[in-house]
Amino acid sequence: MRNRRAQRRFGLLAQALAERFLVERKGWHILARNERSGRAEADLIGKAPDGSLRAVEEKGARGAIDGEGNVLRAPSILPVEHLTREQMARVARVLRDWRVKGGAHKKAGAGKWAVDVCLVIVDEQTARARVEHLEALIEGQG
Repeated sequence: MRNRRAQRRFGLLAQALAERFLVERKGWHILARNERSGRAEADLIGKAPDGSLRAVEEKGARGAIDGEGNVLRAPSILPVEHLTREQMARVARVLRDWRVKGGAHKKAGAGKWAVDVCLVIVDEQTARARVEHLEALIEGQG
């Protein structure tokens, strides 16, 4: 039980870091968090500066990072290795369903959309993190 709680806390931290990166560094506006459709979930839904609607899957892992943001010790399994084509399709479905139920029409408008991934490596000892943003792994229009 304790391990599960620690994993949950780490996941929330990684998601918060991804959100902060997207807002502060990329100029996004976050529209929804942890949006679900059936058993699928999109960690974040936001509007990018180009006006496109984006769903984000965040993947986090622990590692060692220096003061310049370089990864000194990578996790044994990189966060990107956890991604599957099926998972990306599920995130795209969540975004589609969110748009259909009115989320996009009220907040972001219809048009271009994409599914992105934020890879977050956290050094818990130094409280440093590195976020990599992989854009438009799946994209569409309308």
